[in-house]
Amino acid sequence: MRHIYILLLLIFLYSCSEQFRHISVEEFNSFPNDEFELLDVRTLEEFQSGHILGAINIDFFSADFIDKIKEFDTNLNLILYCRTDNRSSKSAKILADNNYKNIYVIKGGIEQWISQGNPVSF
Repeated sequence: MRHIYILLLLIFLYSCSEQFRHISVEEFNSFPNDEFELLDVRTLEEFQSGHILGAINIDFFSADFIDKIKEFDTNLNLILYCRTDNRSSKSAKILADNNYKNIYVIKGGIEQWISQGNPVSF
């Protein structure tokens, strides 16, 4: 009986484990350019005020957000960011719940990106 409880506990802990990974700006900068899609989940206005070069804007608050993010291949490396990493973490959870496997969130979002002196595009 004790083994069953241990097994159930392990299953529970595994199911609660993080389904995506937070990465630093430095880790993001080390990704080969052709091996990921970069998703900016801020609003269009925020995106237009400055974004990371090559980012695709998919507004977290838009009515068709889930449909748009589900257009990407489930095996792609998807790197997400927002202003601080709140919306991008929520977006990553949605992707993980839809069987996406290689999901990364830039810690601190674009604020961290800019604070480390990295350029933005307009």
